[in-house]
Amino acid sequence: MNIPNNEVDVWFLYYFWKHKKIFEIFGLGRQKALILLFFIGIGILPCSYANDYAIFEQNQKKGLKDHRGKEVIPAEYDDIGWSNGETGVFDGVIGYKTEEHWGLINVKNSKLTTAKFKDLIPGNRSIIASIPDTYKLNNLFGLINPSGKILINFKYNSIESFGGNFIVSKKIDEDILYA
Repeated sequence: MNIPNNEVDVWFLYYFWKHKKIFEIFGLGRQKALILLFFIGIGILPCSYANDYAIFEQNQKKGLKDHRGKEVIPAEYDDIGWSNGETGVFDGVIGYKTEEHWGLINVKNSKLTTAKFKDLIPGNRSIIASIPDTYKLNNLFGLINPSGKILINFKYNSIESFGGNFIVSKKIDEDILYA
């Protein structure tokens, strides 16, 4: 039976509600269980398992499986996730690492960028990325979107996500300027 992800949540919980198993485990009565199902059904309380992915390792390489255990990205990479250690899928994409560089790949196993970044960190609707400077002494930071398109050129010494904004720094002579 092919059920869309948002309907799987409701179907799964309805099944257990009807059979009283899961709600007895969590100590919920039938009335509270019905309220919980209502909020999940209208999307206020998402049931997170339907959107989860799991990183798996095979022959010392890493890949990605969906919540049903189906392999969506084969175990072909040195690492899967983000350079800061996070492992969540962001807007349908995740980082992959080969040798010392990171690239973007989507959950349909299509590479969106080559592995050319030193850093890939998901931020506010965009991804903080860095590349080595001309002399390979420092990294230059910029922003890309989840498709891999450059939003802010790679010319900053750092970019940090702060609330709904980004803080950038640039070294000019001996001064570090922040914006």
